[in-house]
Amino acid sequence: MPAALVPRLGGRLLDVLLIAWVSAFVVVELLGRLLGGDPLGRRPVSDLTVLDGRAVLALLGVLAALEVVPVARRGASLGKVALGVRVVRTDTWGPPGALRSALRAGALFGPLAVPVVGPFLVVAVVTPAVLWPTRRGLHDLLAGTAVIEAVRP
Repeated sequence: MPAALVPRLGGRLLDVLLIAWVSAFVVVELLGRLLGGDPLGRRPVSDLTVLDGRAVLALLGVLAALEVVPVARRGASLGKVALGVRVVRTDTWGPPGALRSALRAGALFGPLAVPVVGPFLVVAVVTPAVLWPTRRGLHDLLAGTAVIEAVRP
């Protein structure tokens, strides 16, 4: 049975907040210590090169550590565990594995890399999970996954 909308969206909100918080910390550390930037704002933002290759790799590492790996192994990230939902494969009902988890995260967070329209694309990806009775977004359809209520012991 698909997870109810409120726990599913609540778990996603917790995950996004955690990913954003850790990502902001990583970017500040990269700018301030590793890349020689100015995290305290003494220079204009236009002078800083935040999105060089090392920063992008670090942000992908944060996404992998907080979303892809936990979902691949256990079927749940921290937000999903907190709200009692988990991600399963639709063919075996087991954890999705690395490829499906990476596809799912890429389809969900990847559109944010598109300037200006990225957030609108994410809304388009998630909207079917809100409107369709199966509660599967485009990211779930692409990865062959579904979000269900977690079984409590």
